[in-house]
Amino acid sequence: GARNIRQLVSAERGPHSEKPAEVRRRIEAMFPGQSKIELFSRDPAPGWTAWGLEALGVGPDRAGLEGAGDE
Repeated sequence: GARNIRQLVSAERGPHSEKPAEVRRRIEAMFPGQSKIELFSRDPAPGWTAWGLEALGVGPDRAGLEGAGDE
């Protein structure tokens, strides 16, 4: 359960906004049988659903975003 998993993660800084791998390991330990999703994912992990503009290793398609928010 979550009671025996430390919540403070001390890790080397990675690329901009990348979550430390230790965070994923702790979540897997806390919820071993549940489905998991990583929001704003960059590197899909086995057993996780990845959601984000870079989830498939491809940058965002900016073509459809021209002028978005200009209203």
